[in-house]
Amino acid sequence: MSSFKTPREMFPLNSEVSVYVPGTIDRNNIIDTTDYSMSIARKFTEMFGGATITIGTGIYKSQKSDEFIEEKIIIVSANCTTKMLLDYLPEIYDLCHNLKEDLKQECIALKVNGQMGFIGSEYNPK
Repeated sequence: MSSFKTPREMFPLNSEVSVYVPGTIDRNNIIDTTDYSMSIARKFTEMFGGATITIGTGIYKSQKSDEFIEEKIIIVSANCTTKMLLDYLPEIYDLCHNLKEDLKQECIALKVNGQMGFIGSEYNPK
């Protein structure tokens, strides 16, 4: 028999935030962005108590050069309460803007509660 008796035994973290850290600088120059990802993970851990890192591949079409870019990405995610998310969202936006500038990107992908957005972008879907 399970020891899980009621939902009250579980602290609900009903929000999720993810920053997609690119593996390139200036669109197509491959670099190791592990330090950036670990810095974000540590920041999320300070804010929310923990973070998860997932490595993947991202592909997008550059708005500036019209070329397809394929790169290694590192997704840093954290779950939190809605109040925590709202409290820290301005700081997370700043973090994404700084990442965009440091890595000379067109934008940085940020996913909040399943909805993707592009921070620092003039992206206009056609």
